[in-house]
Amino acid sequence: AVPVLLWGLGAVSNQIVLFANNDKFPVMWSTYKVAQYENALVQKAKSDSILDPDKVQTDQLAIVALEQDGFLDDIHCVMTPKTHLNLLADIFDLRDATYSIGDFMLMLSEWSFAFLPFVFLFDVTRKLKAVKD
Repeated sequence: AVPVLLWGLGAVSNQIVLFANNDKFPVMWSTYKVAQYENALVQKAKSDSILDPDKVQTDQLAIVALEQDGFLDDIHCVMTPKTHLNLLADIFDLRDATYSIGDFMLMLSEWSFAFLPFVFLFDVTRKLKAVKD
């Protein structure tokens, strides 16, 4: 029951943030990290223009969206004081990715699904053995 409860709480937490922010999920990034992301988009646009001119428009639209709306992709946006429920949004920056409290609950749920059934079977076996003796 614990893994299912954790999974449910994590999913609900993330959905509440999406609902409160009109299908945007705020991400707490420093101005340095936003600049790095923007530079990566510019480099991608430059390399795409060499390979495929049709892709350039998509990359340029992503850069404009980042500058105007703060959108990082289709769902994530840069956290501001105007975004809601920032405490439940992506606030834990672990270099490679930024996670929310809901994400950690989902990861803990997946991790516990791996071994808690064995703990349950061990406990049931122990109790049945105690009753038999």
